[in-house]
Amino acid sequence: MLSHLHERVALASMLRFSSERGQSLPELLVVLAIIAIGAGLAAPSLFNVDDPLRLSADRLSSHIRQARTRAMATTSAYRVITVDDSEIAVQQANNCGADPASFADDSAINDLEIEDSVAMTIGWEVCFNSQGIAVMAPGVNVIQLSERNGGAMGRTANLNVLRGGSIDLQISQ
Repeated sequence: MLSHLHERVALASMLRFSSERGQSLPELLVVLAIIAIGAGLAAPSLFNVDDPLRLSADRLSSHIRQARTRAMATTSAYRVITVDDSEIAVQQANNCGADPASFADDSAINDLEIEDSVAMTIGWEVCFNSQGIAVMAPGVNVIQLSERNGGAMGRTANLNVLRGGSIDLQISQ
C-alpha cells in the first residue's frame, strides 16, 4: 500500500515538473524545420503570380490534359482547337477522324481565354482518341505562346504535346 502511494506521488511530481518545463530545444528545431520546408514549397508558386506567360501556358496545358482525361473517361474523341490568338475551345465527337462539323462543344470543359498580354499561334489542333493518344494537326509539332510587349514579341513558351498525352513545356528567358 505504501509503495502504491509512493508511485502516485512520484507520478504527480513528474506531471507537475513536465508542465512547468516548457519546450525543449530539439522540439523547437523540429517545428522551425517544418515551417521552413512549408515556406520552401510555397515560395515558387507565389513568385509566378505576375507572370502572364507562365500562367497562360499552365492554363493551356491544364485544358489539354483535361481534354485527354475526358476522352478516356467517355471513350470518345476530344479535340482542342484555337478560336483565335487568345482563345481555345474543347470539342467532342465519336473519333478523331470524324467530320469537323460533327464535333460539338463540351460544356463540361469551359473555353479558355489566355492573358491579354500573351498571343498564341493559331491553326493548331490536338485530338485525343478514347485511349488518350494525341493526334496533332499535320505540320504542327509545337504550340507557341508569346508575350506581347507593346507590339514587339518578348519571351516565348513552347508546348509540345507528345503522342502519349504528356506535355513538354519550355519557356525561354
